[in-house]
Amino acid sequence: MLGGNQGDRVSLAWLGKERLVAARWPVTAPAPLGGAVQVARRGALSVNEA
Repeated sequence: MLGGNQGDRVSLAWLGKERLVAARWPVTAPAPLGGAVQVARRGALSVNEA
């Protein structure tokens, strides 16, 4: 997950798939072509996004 304004910066937070409730896509952006996007994870899974 790409997050903004955590610790006054944009950052990546890694969440377990089972914690995903919903996802949004900007209406001004073209729809994704489909298929999985592979990203190399660095760091531990987040347990607190507050």
